[in-house]
Amino acid sequence: MQNARYAIYRLSVSISQAKEVKIISNNKIEIRLPDDSKVYYYLEAGTLYREKNGGKNPVAELSSLEFYRIPDSNSIRIVVKAGEERCFTLQTAVTAFGYWIGD
Repeated sequence: MQNARYAIYRLSVSISQAKEVKIISNNKIEIRLPDDSKVYYYLEAGTLYREKNGGKNPVAELSSLEFYRIPDSNSIRIVVKAGEERCFTLQTAVTAFGYWIGD
């Protein structure tokens, strides 16, 4: 459960501070920061990664990760699942600071 909580926290903070957010796929997003640098978050082989400037760092172990653009809204819904024996699902909706979200 701690992995799911930490993933939601990191993603929420990053998206809320973003200038722009693009949903690349259902489990990958591109975040453009106020300094115009880009950060990617994505799930690969059960690990949530953060990638910036060619560096790739693990964030949390997850069972699944999904990003959705909320229709008629400037928000993104994040759904994470974690756990092997007991699966935990957490979700939240976040709006980027720059209010520009693309698919």
